[in-house]
Amino acid sequence: MPHLKTFYRKLLALLACFSLSGTILFFSQVTSLPWKPLEFSPESTLHSMDLFDLIYVVSLANRLSRRDDMEKLRHALRLNWQYHDALPANDDLVLRISNSVSQIRLQHGYGIPQHQAPSAFAWPDDIDKLAKSRKELDLWSSDFHELLFQEPPRLPYPPLTCARNNFDITSYSSLLREHFILTPPRIACWHSHLTAIQKIANNNSDRPGVALILEDDVDMEVDIVSQLSQLWPTLPADWDIVFVGHCWSDESLGRPLTPVEDTFSASRLFHSTRPKCTHAYALSRVGARRLLLHLRYPLFAYSRAIDQAFAWLVESGRLKGFSVVPSLIIQRKVASSDVLIGGVGSKWKDSLRNGVFDGQPLT
Repeated sequence: MPHLKTFYRKLLALLACFSLSGTILFFSQVTSLPWKPLEFSPESTLHSMDLFDLIYVVSLANRLSRRDDMEKLRHALRLNWQYHDALPANDDLVLRISNSVSQIRLQHGYGIPQHQAPSAFAWPDDIDKLAKSRKELDLWSSDFHELLFQEPPRLPYPPLTCARNNFDITSYSSLLREHFILTPPRIACWHSHLTAIQKIANNNSDRPGVALILEDDVDMEVDIVSQLSQLWPTLPADWDIVFVGHCWSDESLGRPLTPVEDTFSASRLFHSTRPKCTHAYALSRVGARRLLLHLRYPLFAYSRAIDQAFAWLVESGRLKGFSVVPSLIIQRKVASSDVLIGGVGSKWKDSLRNGVFDGQPLT
């Protein structure tokens, strides 16, 4: 019998060696430069595309380490997605957008003597009609586009503050905290999501055009595909947006779609209250069009951090939103933030029951 035990020990050691060499080979493929996505056969993918026609990952092209980690996540879950290049905050377009926002605010009474009342705010009457149509939607309204590409006037624009509600703008003060200031990274983030949303909005294929937009710093539950497959049939036919991940809000305060005893998933769907963060949200085609039509409206366009815009549109009833509670996708916060100055983002920290990364970088 001793010789049999010795044989088993050698066999286990050999299998461990093969397992380790396979792991090393996999991660050397992921992290080697030049960067390129891992390839795997369509037969090995899960049926994620039955639920989502498109999955976009909004990511700066030069953030190779983040794309490497997203490739590890994609391979671990056998998903498929496309990378959507984000706009760098130092791009000339960001300055043009900032100038356009300043001009629009001045035209409507902000940044001028207080005795001149700002113009009244009203949403366009045709948003719902256009959202349900198949008309191609431009990225900007004609008024905003005209300002964007004309030579800006020679005047010192006041520093931009973030708007609240529809178009409530507080005068700039040096005492304002950082999250009240409309910084170039916030404008670039808005534009990066807007261009991804436009792709979904103008998808006129025969399929309904349900899409998932992710940012490149996320972790997911290992069983996310099966959980979403159980949750999705409970959505009403006219849903606009589903926050698969969210932050800074207790979304369980909303009305649940199903009683807890009828739920087989560890997470449940609730009517959204005021979800923030844009790291993981799904859009129907009509929802994408409705969202785009609001986000491009000149008095609202680039007016604040884009997650604050989403939250307000849901809270004010402009979007029919739903939230997955607990979140199935969270921000990892293991790398420096591209939007907030310093650190790895806001203080909000979420966790998963059984995440792919389990809170640790895969190296």
